[in-house]
Amino acid sequence: QRAMIIVSATDLKTVVPLTDNVARLEAALAKLVSDQSTFDTYASLEENRMSDIILELDRGIELALALASRFAADERWRQERDLRRLSMVLGRLSDLDSPKSVLYFADTMRQNAGEHYLAFFSGVDTVDANGRPVSDSAQIQADAAMGALPLDKVINEASGLGIRFYTIEGQGMTVSGTFIQSRTSANSGGGGQARKVASPALNSQRTRDAQTT
Repeated sequence: QRAMIIVSATDLKTVVPLTDNVARLEAALAKLVSDQSTFDTYASLEENRMSDIILELDRGIELALALASRFAADERWRQERDLRRLSMVLGRLSDLDSPKSVLYFADTMRQNAGEHYLAFFSGVDTVDANGRPVSDSAQIQADAAMGALPLDKVINEASGLGIRFYTIEGQGMTVSGTFIQSRTSANSGGGGQARKVASPALNSQRTRDAQTT
């Protein structure tokens, strides 16, 4: 039996190529805890983005919706990028004999990417006087509705290659004291400056969407 470890942070990186050396795999996993090249701060900064929307709500609904739309578009872009990378990894396994499997750990992968940002707004905030969605909320909804397509494509690709595909939500797997948390505290924005902090209970949809995906 053989395994490989691949990370998708700023770049796609093979940490350990296909090997049957269990000790080498375990040592690599331990090293990942403090290896900055294998981390992406995007997921850990999500509560900061939520706080930024709350600050914009104090200035006006339209400004907050515009910011939410930008955040949602960025999440959708990252979702598609990461799934393209995953597809590349699946291709590496095409010539291997079965059985074969992929364990995919993701912090904030959502099939309806970005839709959770609308949870900050009431229904009346997201429509015009005629009851039609305003442009920013309409864009978020349209992107979210299409978000399942690239995910389904990858899952079908895995099935076609005879790969068992397991999705694992990685939230909560980090421990206090790692560099990632000291640099991206939800209370500081990474630079020690005070900011409004969004209560996790205020926008629990984001967690549910990641878990159901």
